[in-house]
Amino acid sequence: MSKKAYIFPGQGSQQPDMLRDLTIAFPEMRRCFCKADKVLSGRLPKRLSEYIFPNPGFTPEEEKAHREELMKTDIAQPALAAAEMGLLSVLKSFGITADMVAGHSSGEYAAFAAAGVFTQETLYEILHYRGTAILETESKDSGTMLAVMADSDDIKETINGLPDVYMANFNSPLQTVLSGSKVALEELKYRFKAKGIACQFIPVNCAFHSPYMDPARDRLAQKILAIRFNKPNISLYSNSLARAYPTDKEEMISCLSEHLVGPVRFKQEIEAMFDDGARVFIEVGPRSVLTNLIDQI
Repeated sequence: MSKKAYIFPGQGSQQPDMLRDLTIAFPEMRRCFCKADKVLSGRLPKRLSEYIFPNPGFTPEEEKAHREELMKTDIAQPALAAAEMGLLSVLKSFGITADMVAGHSSGEYAAFAAAGVFTQETLYEILHYRGTAILETESKDSGTMLAVMADSDDIKETINGLPDVYMANFNSPLQTVLSGSKVALEELKYRFKAKGIACQFIPVNCAFHSPYMDPARDRLAQKILAIRFNKPNISLYSNSLARAYPTDKEEMISCLSEHLVGPVRFKQEIEAMFDDGARVFIEVGPRSVLTNLIDQI
């Protein structure tokens, strides 16, 4: 019998008014947004849900301001997690369950909650802390990210010799994401386009999954140590390991603590889930980051 897998997208798939129609229709959605509001009460200038569902923007400038507010890392990550937990609750209300779970980048934390490793409340708290740690350790150039429509093997020669450039996301045979300084990635964008390889900057303010995140990783690791971890109740897969997480608590903590600086081996992870029997992959999020990037390019 074929198995089903839930996949939780990461930062970049959020947008103002995401899942508004479902939120109106399903109380499960509203409960998750309200829970996130309660957990983060007093930690943000306004309720988290007000960033997700802002007052109507009557000008392009107002709409841009709403998008930029929701793009801030300490807001985007818990906001997206709340949307994903709402969708998960809706799926469960229809009797749709999964045999295994995984997430892309920050979506891996939602996968932890979906597997029962920690609670929804912990999910919102740790992702807000994660985003805050990133923002508070930003330097003048914390880098950015460039999505390249090519396999990693096809771009190694192009990036050879450029300092401060790292392969951050091995997303698919058709997409690899690089992290690095904006100057270096601008140069790479020119090189790729000269070779006929499409690429596009990702709307983030940091070079995630690279050594640029070392200072934030050190702070986040201390917070992760304080989390109460349970054994996963379904198979939970790792971006870093590209296979199922070990069930030993100490190993899980160690792996998650390094998650922010290590590459996302998403392509290999999905292949491992397929090898373990997954045939139906359900993306539990407002939109696919990977598909959205392909559409933009």
